[in-house]
Amino acid sequence: MESEGRELTAEEFSEKTNELFGSQDFDFAAFDTLLAAAEPSAEYRETLDEGLKKKVGVKFSRLLMENREYRAGLAELKGSLTGKLEEDGPEILAEKSLENLVSLQEMLGPDARKMVETINLRSYTDKLKHRETTSALTVRYPTFHEETGELIDAGIDVNMYYETEDGAEAIIKRQFLIRGDAFAQPDEKPKKVVHHELIKLPDSLKQYGIAANLTSESLKQYDEAGCDEIVLHADIDMGGYTWATYGYGWDEAAVGQMHLEDQEKKKALSQFDENKFKENLLNKEPKLTPQKIKERVSAEQRRLVDKAGYEARKRFAKMSPQEKLKTHHERVKELAAKGLEKFSKALAEAGLPESDPQAQAAIREFQDALANPESITPQTLAAVGRGGPFLYQGKSKKWYTKENFEAAVAAGTDSENPSLKGPTHAGKISLTNEHWFGRIELKASGAQQGKNRTILERKISRSTEQ
Repeated sequence: MESEGRELTAEEFSEKTNELFGSQDFDFAAFDTLLAAAEPSAEYRETLDEGLKKKVGVKFSRLLMENREYRAGLAELKGSLTGKLEEDGPEILAEKSLENLVSLQEMLGPDARKMVETINLRSYTDKLKHRETTSALTVRYPTFHEETGELIDAGIDVNMYYETEDGAEAIIKRQFLIRGDAFAQPDEKPKKVVHHELIKLPDSLKQYGIAANLTSESLKQYDEAGCDEIVLHADIDMGGYTWATYGYGWDEAAVGQMHLEDQEKKKALSQFDENKFKENLLNKEPKLTPQKIKERVSAEQRRLVDKAGYEARKRFAKMSPQEKLKTHHERVKELAAKGLEKFSKALAEAGLPESDPQAQAAIREFQDALANPESITPQTLAAVGRGGPFLYQGKSKKWYTKENFEAAVAAGTDSENPSLKGPTHAGKISLTNEHWFGRIELKASGAQQGKNRTILERKISRSTEQ
């Protein structure tokens, strides 16, 4: 390799290597030039190899150094993710660093652009336009195993924002993660997990089956990418009940892990000395404006929180299965106890005695759940009292029997609760306005044996046919 008609010195070669690997727009042509220059020099090859290992670990360093097809595939992936998703849409990938491209190839496969296009809500309706955002794809903290070089931790966010002609907001957020016991058992391959973080649609678009069509097409892409499971946080009003009916089982590990992460994140923030941090900033950069200082403080807090979460995940991975399940079972019991309490209050408010045979049967189901939390699924709780009794909630939040509700509506003293329409059984009462962590295994070889995925597919099939 030459510079201004002469060969680079070892120091100059090292500088160019560092410059290349530090770039947020990795230049594969420049890498090929450095690789060619390093061919006759063991010293230069070692410099290049060490730089690669720091960025992408030993496995991918070897692939990049020795496998031309792998390099070409990454370069092609970069090309497919360059530019805007649509003419009025966001840039697909703003930061095209080497570690980001390797992570995307590993987690989403060579057709990562197709995954983004599938998640794009504009693929299912022309009634939305994009709102400005920096990048549809963001890669967070890729981490490679020190010995094997495998990608063992990373997050890929797919976030897009929209609005209708009248300004109503729509949002889609998906998060691709690597999760498992890789820290405790390095020889065990971690799982590829898709977190369905958020889909928000304005009321005017909810009747078009957009969410069902999105899920149906996404499942195909998840299979193509080799994803193992979908996870979500079932909350937001009816979410606790709705996602149970869509087949989501408990995500047993998430309860304990999130509890530990929350503890460590709070601890990290409590130990952060904001005044000292500001003082150090001004010593280094005395001309910083108050706004810039505020931004730097927020960025540092986010960094500390992310680091604390990462360390908590490592700790959780080393826990025994019994420790991981303990908190989960406590949460199931809590859901059953709260469900029983809410149902009992609804009965009392509606004027229906607990001695009613159907009410007694539902109460016994809650009591069984309390006694045997390990055998309870979200579907079990959702189905409590499916045979009755059925209550009705007014807009006032008051509970009625059917006869009393019809009388209240006729008298104009109450009306239907728009968030909880129609007859409501005990299971629906119990999970409404509650939250839990759910998952669906995408492969039939898992513990769920494909049963939960089948429930999901049947549910969305009915929705797309309507």
